[in-house]
Amino acid sequence: MERYNKYLDIIPNEDDQVLISEAINVIGCGQYRAAYILIWLSCVESLKRRFFEAGKRDSNAGNVNKNIIALEKQHKATDMFILEESKKYGFITDCEYSKLEHIYTMRCIYAHPYEEKPSEEDLASAISNVVNIVLSQQVILKEGFISNLIRNLINDRNFLDNYRATVDEYASEIIQKVDPKKYEYFIRKYWLELDSIATNPAKKVELQRGIWFSIKVLDEIGCKFLKPTEWHDFVTLFQYIPSIILLNKNFFPDIGIRTQDYLLSATINLSTSSPGLLGTIGVLFDENLLTTQQANKFQDYIESLEFSVIQSSNLSINFLFEKIIEKLKSYNWYIQQPVMDFIRNKNIAEIRLLSRKKQEILGRNIYQVADGREDSANEYITQISRDPNLYPYNFIKGIVFEAFINEDEKIRYKNSNDNIFDIRRISQNYNSREFNRLIDELKQKLNAGVFKQERNLNAIQNCEVFNGLEWSKEIFDIFEKKYQLNCEQEESI
Repeated sequence: MERYNKYLDIIPNEDDQVLISEAINVIGCGQYRAAYILIWLSCVESLKRRFFEAGKRDSNAGNVNKNIIALEKQHKATDMFILEESKKYGFITDCEYSKLEHIYTMRCIYAHPYEEKPSEEDLASAISNVVNIVLSQQVILKEGFISNLIRNLINDRNFLDNYRATVDEYASEIIQKVDPKKYEYFIRKYWLELDSIATNPAKKVELQRGIWFSIKVLDEIGCKFLKPTEWHDFVTLFQYIPSIILLNKNFFPDIGIRTQDYLLSATINLSTSSPGLLGTIGVLFDENLLTTQQANKFQDYIESLEFSVIQSSNLSINFLFEKIIEKLKSYNWYIQQPVMDFIRNKNIAEIRLLSRKKQEILGRNIYQVADGREDSANEYITQISRDPNLYPYNFIKGIVFEAFINEDEKIRYKNSNDNIFDIRRISQNYNSREFNRLIDELKQKLNAGVFKQERNLNAIQNCEVFNGLEWSKEIFDIFEKKYQLNCEQEESI
């Protein structure tokens, strides 16, 4: 019986093992007719169970299960109905259907005692096919299920809650049950549907759900179900969706250079109407995932854009840093204001991601713009001063330093605007340990610096805003000493 017992080891479901185990025992008793019938029953019962399992998530499978129950209540045969529906649904292929149909046909013949009985070779063939086609397989979902699922995801807004966590959980659950050979079919069919609704405002929910679902699926299965050369031909089937999903740092490296080049060009073209797509390329740039040629092409394109377009691009502060600083240094409110709005609308996390040097430079330049009385910068400095602990140390350092000394270590006290009150507020609201560290660094800079212009010497006479703050007394003592030293040097000359 070892010839048959080996099959039990590859049947994962215990319910599926029961009838086939009994069939093997009956073979050992020489009852080949009974064994053949049991082999067929193990097949059809397993297929029936699969409709029940799939019906928990898919109404079409559920309807098949209801029809099976109805036929059974009427004492009608269900075998061929189950076999036909299994082929339609995708549990079995056309070829597998033919093999199982033959077993069913022979089961009907062998059931009659006056017909010939099965040989041991017939039994061996039947048990091999039933186990390998049905019993050894998990409840994997094929084209029939996939088509029904996609139809529900696209057409039934209430099919799945529109929350990222819910969609992720469902996608993770479903893809584990999909036949790996059908991954390409699944993605292609779903993306074609998503592409068709990508510009339809009425389908915004279904589109977003589809993007989340697709990203989670690719997170689970990766991109290697297609070769890099196959990805190129694959993405040319779509207009929008690959640019939204595949320009992702987790997927981009696995789709091949040709596919990458195609998507970058396609996305740049799409960005004229959807500038937010540029942000996805910007992330790849920040992560150093673009080739030199790709990076240069992207930078050249961004350089050609007006900042009013860039504002809607979702590009990072880090990627646009040089352009941002250039605009902030323009001394033109109309140029500075869109840049300041861009920065203010960004998450503080983007400032944290900058290098320490860039954080300080950005802080200095924002304070410079505020000192020039640009409204958006003034409002932002005031906002920062209310809770400076949200911002990285070097960014705050740049703001405070700019009030007293420039990047060339030339001392000047910027007190011509209300922003100097924001510096006082920062000193009161900022973590005391961090602020003391900042002041120690500032004192070192001031001690090593020189006054920028003669008029700045008079600033020490106008520092009432800092009255009562110990740190400010130390700063202005340095100013005073440098002023006196300056006077002495001038007298000696």
